[in-house]
Amino acid sequence: ILPYISIPNDRSWMKPNAESGENERKMCKMQKRRLFLASIAASTGLTIPKFSRGCERDAPISKKLFALGMANGMGHYYEVVEMDRQDEFSKFFSSIRSKQRDTDPIKILEIGVGTGSNMKEYSQSGLELEITGIDANPYMQNFAEMNARTSGVPFHFVLGDVGKLPFSDNSFDAIVSTLVLCSVPNPTVTLKEISRVLKPGGIFFYWEHIRSDNYILRLQQRFFEPAQQLLADGCHLTRETDSDIINSGLRVISSTRYNFKPLGVIAPHIAGLAECTKV
Repeated sequence: ILPYISIPNDRSWMKPNAESGENERKMCKMQKRRLFLASIAASTGLTIPKFSRGCERDAPISKKLFALGMANGMGHYYEVVEMDRQDEFSKFFSSIRSKQRDTDPIKILEIGVGTGSNMKEYSQSGLELEITGIDANPYMQNFAEMNARTSGVPFHFVLGDVGKLPFSDNSFDAIVSTLVLCSVPNPTVTLKEISRVLKPGGIFFYWEHIRSDNYILRLQQRFFEPAQQLLADGCHLTRETDSDIINSGLRVISSTRYNFKPLGVIAPHIAGLAECTKV
């Protein structure tokens, strides 16, 4: 599961020599992280691909743990939402089918691509697609690429900020956001970037959990939100994403609210399509 781990039997790596300098102390820290993840894998059977050494140096271990959690801990969520989620993806694929011209693929950007949980939907769309995924967490790349290969989806991962997309204006036929706008620092800025890189007439597909209309559940969301932000990489439980999209300048084509009661404080969801109306 972790082919690059090599741990000396004498555990000397756990006590770096003070005279050996900063490099060995950094190596000791990295090896401790690897041992920790190896122990998780051995005891739980989690899927842990080989991460690049570069991203391990540059990102905190909390990012790695979050990626592992998203890859291995979302089973119940998808069991609850799967049928409605597939219906919404079907609407999305129908809306972009007309953009398929000759042999050119439809260019889709997925913001906050995460572990690539939507790759199966892309592979079953019946369309010629070219997927670009962007995420600020470098540890998501291996999971996303692995899911893309398994699904046979042409895919390119970009490490970057969805609030400052590193793409030219009018670059994509469609943009996908699933469980992302809850976590971005500024949804308004992100939605402006989405409009910028969408082609005129391009489609924005969203599937997001949102603030509840129910007073009691909304109080629970407010109570648990600080812990949610800490444990779920900045995720907010009380975002009014539906209003943000309406006020963004994108033209909402369809919008459906869901209430998945088994999901507790993230039960309220919204899904829909919006069109880029710029000329």
